[in-house]
Amino acid sequence: MAPTSERWNNATQKFDVKAGPKYEGVADEKGAYTVLLDLQAAQKQLAEKENADARYVDVRVTPPPDTDSQHGRTEQRRFDLRATKEPIHVYLVGSTRNRPGIFPTTLYVSTTYADGSPAECEVELRGLFEPARQP
Repeated sequence: MAPTSERWNNATQKFDVKAGPKYEGVADEKGAYTVLLDLQAAQKQLAEKENADARYVDVRVTPPPDTDSQHGRTEQRRFDLRATKEPIHVYLVGSTRNRPGIFPTTLYVSTTYADGSPAECEVELRGLFEPARQP
């Protein structure tokens, strides 16, 4: 498996693919193939991003093509691995931009694992909340 980066080339009408390190192995009798990927470069890239919004880095992985022995058909797949700073991501959605300082307002809290699946959590909101201004 090789982490890759790819860009669409309008001139050739194909993807220009830059492959990373190559990992090889043999599938077992059930067709499972296990490999350990070195994600140190992704972790370093993530650590260098000082922006608080940079919670994760996606690494594109391209395994070797899989050939179906029964039909002789070859298929190329790609997938992303996610290197993340935190195991659970907390998102607060809602805004008082159009009405600063006006409360109550509606806020939504979402917690997910790095893969995007929901994470059941207890969340406590703390901060400075001012009462609604009287006209």
